[in-house]
Amino acid sequence: LFAAIMKRFNTTGTCRPNEHYMVDITERLEIIRKMIAQGDYFCINRGRQYGKTTTLEAVSKQLSDEYCIFKISFEGVDDSAFENARTACAVFLQLLKRKARWSILSEEIKRFLDEAIPREMESIKEIDFADIIAELCSLSSNPIVVLIDEVDQAGNNDGFIKFLGVLRNMYLDRDTTPTFQSVILA
Repeated sequence: LFAAIMKRFNTTGTCRPNEHYMVDITERLEIIRKMIAQGDYFCINRGRQYGKTTTLEAVSKQLSDEYCIFKISFEGVDDSAFENARTACAVFLQLLKRKARWSILSEEIKRFLDEAIPREMESIKEIDFADIIAELCSLSSNPIVVLIDEVDQAGNNDGFIKFLGVLRNMYLDRDTTPTFQSVILA
């Protein structure tokens, strides 16, 4: 019984406060909350095992009442997925669709994603991507925040850089076209 309640150090993934020793990240979470409220798109950049994934998990839990949170990861995504902007956008949409399937999002949003994102993604172009995101954001009753973990898995690919350019263009047009409230890359 004693061993079952003892905390331990975790160096293999997300830390859970009731199971693992953790640094207090309350101040960090408040800074992130303010950045999201301002509509910032930003990166959390640290070395391995510095708590990036744990921080994203805490943000997701803490803000899920105010925002529609999509927490996805590029870990395990094949390099070919980022060979060009079209495939990078398609993979991103597939990850959103998969996350929606298992979330508490409205049935309207789940149905939209099922219908808007075909299984065969070759037909998706950057303009389709922007239209799908705009429609998704307009359907959501809460602003959408996207948390993308393990972006370094895609960072060396030209398609990923172009994908970021598409996100940036949507960010710049946010006054006239619905888009994400915030995007956090870790």
